[in-house]
This record gives sequence, C-alpha cells and structure tokens, in this order.
Amino acid sequence: MSKLLKVESVSKSYKTGQKILRVFDNLSFELNKGEFLAITGVSGVGKSTLLNIVGLLDTPDSGEIELNGVRYSSLSEDEKSVFRNKHLGFVFQFHHLLPEFTVVENIAMPYLISGEGFDKGFEKAKKLAEAVGLGERLEHYPSMLSGGEQQRVAVARAIVNNPDLLLMDEPTGNLDPKTGNMVMDYVFQLKEAYNLSCIIVTHNMEIAGRCDKIFSMETLECTDV
Repeated sequence: MSKLLKVESVSKSYKTGQKILRVFDNLSFELNKGEFLAITGVSGVGKSTLLNIVGLLDTPDSGEIELNGVRYSSLSEDEKSVFRNKHLGFVFQFHHLLPEFTVVENIAMPYLISGEGFDKGFEKAKKLAEAVGLGERLEHYPSMLSGGEQQRVAVARAIVNNPDLLLMDEPTGNLDPKTGNMVMDYVFQLKEAYNLSCIIVTHNMEIAGRCDKIFSMETLECTDV
C-alpha cells in the first residue's frame, strides 16, 4: 500500500481564561491508501478537533500534515478551500441534507458545484444511490426518508467527487444501534468497491474493530498561562 496521509508532531491547545487547555501534543500517525482508521476516546478528548485539522477546517499550533504529497502548511487560505473541496469528503453526526432537493440532487450537489457536467454528475449520483441501497428513492425528499436513509444519502454525497480521504465524525451517533450498523455496512461495502480511505471518529468499538487501524486518544490537562 502507498502512503496517503502523514500527521507529524501535531499539537493543538486553547486558552480558557487564565489556563491553557492542551487538546493533544506531538500527535503523529500515518494512513495508507485504502485503509480505514478509527479514532476513539472519551468525549472532550479532541477527536473532532483532530478530524477538523486533518479536514482543513482548523489549524494546529505546530506540526505538519501531508495528504497525497501536499503539505498543508504550503497552502494559502484560498488554496485550502479548493483542496478541501476537491480531495476531502465529510460525513457528520447530522446528515445536513438540503430539504428542498431530492436524494439524487443532494448526492450530485458537490459534483455540480465543482463545475463538472450536469448529466455526468447525476449519473454518478444515481450509481452511488444504488450502492447505498437507495436506488428506489431517487426522487424522494429528505423528509420522506428514515434517519438511516438520510445518513446513507450523506455518505453517498461525501464521495461523489471521489475524494482522496473520507472523514466521518460520529456518523452513527444519532441512530439506533441496528440502523447505525446498517449504515456502516454500506460504508464498508463502498470501501471495497471504491478503494475508500477513511478516518472515523467513533465511540462504537464494534465499528472501530472493523477498521484497519485504531487510534485511541487520551485526555491532556489544563496548565496555568
């Protein structure tokens, strides 16, 4: 396998009143193409913060991140936005679907926004809808879907642009265990079909156990300024 992601000596802290909260310090790991990495740990340990930094939604205090040979520190703010939209896909705990658009329109939206062809975008969206078991729901609106179906639409939307890396933040957090496992079954099927690379933040150790790697984070403490 070839290396996809390198996180090297990354640190992040926040000032809270007269104290400094060190979220994590000198954190390092790597991810190969086609691998799934689960990030686990108690609430408040910084899992989502780490995911946001890898996803170019936040910046570290120090350290370096490299995705597919591109060092994040070399990118301007405008370049980060373009890079994020082209190379990264996101799935959050809440699906964030657009209520006025159908399933196929929601899935196709990132592709259309990127300026690619309308017909090609909808063809890709239809195939992904079928891949997550929603081939019969193409013209349905989000309000007509169950919570698990809505999250499957969000998963399909996140990979319509063929991102190098999929980032999932507690993707089953709002779902009951049975529905959450069904959603993740589709995600792992997509892993095989599309050679997906993914980082999943999760409290669910069953999901974590299905990943290629598990990264467990521990709480750091506050220090005086």
